[in-house]
Amino acid sequence: NGNDGTIVSNHTPYVDGAFSCDQSLSVEDLKNNSIMVYPNPSNGLISIQMDGTFHKIQLFNTLGELVKEETNSTFSIADLTDGVYIVKVSTSSGTINQRITKN
Repeated sequence: NGNDGTIVSNHTPYVDGAFSCDQSLSVEDLKNNSIMVYPNPSNGLISIQMDGTFHKIQLFNTLGELVKEETNSTFSIADLTDGVYIVKVSTSSGTINQRITKN
């Protein structure tokens, strides 16, 4: 401890738990693969528009469970319960995540 009340440590922070990262995108990658998910919020069809091409689209609920997988840029979410979902778009550069609300 320092004399002025600061905490001094030479230890590397430790995170207890497991996590994974498929691939990370740089800021430049995100600019090149700008994405628009609309309308948001929605109660029916969702459309995804982006500069590049994508391989697949996955929707996850707030528990992290995969609830839908799509290969088309426009698809229905009418069968999903109201709430917040994460849209994961897989591209050749990596993945892009966008939050949507179904109401």
